[in-house]
Amino acid sequence: MNTLAAKVFKKSDPADVARFYLKAIFQQAFVYPPKSAGTTEKAVAEVSQNEGAIAVVDAGEIDDKKSVRIIKVNGL
Repeated sequence: MNTLAAKVFKKSDPADVARFYLKAIFQQAFVYPPKSAGTTEKAVAEVSQNEGAIAVVDAGEIDDKKSVRIIKVNGL
């Protein structure tokens, strides 16, 4: 989450990402914030079972790379 906050959202504190989504929901830019799977394993399982689902995880933590497609963003 720290890398996501720093590299994608340009925030130094991961809590700022949550605040970003709360503000976006309040402004009706989003209906729901993204949900947290809690672990990389749970995120991969969720994505592999739901067509069109995406998750932001550390690619190095994925054990079963055949069950999901990995897309690197800006080399991350």
